[in-house]
Amino acid sequence: KLRSHNLKFHKEVQIDKSDVYILPSTSLNQDVIDLKAQLNKIDEKYQIVLKALFFEGMTQQEASEELDIPLGTIKSRLKIGLRELKKFYD
Repeated sequence: KLRSHNLKFHKEVQIDKSDVYILPSTSLNQDVIDLKAQLNKIDEKYQIVLKALFFEGMTQQEASEELDIPLGTIKSRLKIGLRELKKFYD
């Protein structure tokens, strides 16, 4: 019981040795950081779905009902839209 207590209450967090908060700045392309600007460069049918899902916080089912688009089409447009956006970030 004593060992269990010690394990629960005597843990040290070693922030100085953690690399969780270290973000490599070389991996970010500063020219394409603005997602909304890049979103305007793809086909409108993909824009509508991505905006509903990511900027309005809808689930795929909610977007399907709100936009009156079949759920399978929402999923396809999401996948294709993300693939199109990825081209700007490569």
